[in-house]
Amino acid sequence: MNASTRHRSERGLTLVEILIVAVILGILATVTVLTVRGTTDTVEESVCGIEHRTVVMAVDSYLVEKQHADINPTGSGNNRYEQILSDLGYVDGQSDIYDMAADGMISAQIGSGC
Repeated sequence: MNASTRHRSERGLTLVEILIVAVILGILATVTVLTVRGTTDTVEESVCGIEHRTVVMAVDSYLVEKQHADINPTGSGNNRYEQILSDLGYVDGQSDIYDMAADGMISAQIGSGC
């Protein structure tokens, strides 16, 4: 069988068919990336909100229970006010996202994304 008598099914794909497949794959990849990125952003926002509420509740509980106007520092550096909340069991550990002041005011750490 020579090249002129081959059937269409034996010739393979044309350049146009290959380009169409490449475009379809590109569209699918774009949709997937945008969907995953949107989900990741939503999760990060949820984590920020949940951690903020947790720290606020811990501070409020501490201040009411101890009848203090300020939090006594026990740790060092940025975590000096969070350490006592952790030590007394108000939170499981120190926040990687928020910093706390002596008066219980909470602010996002620089570069935390919140």
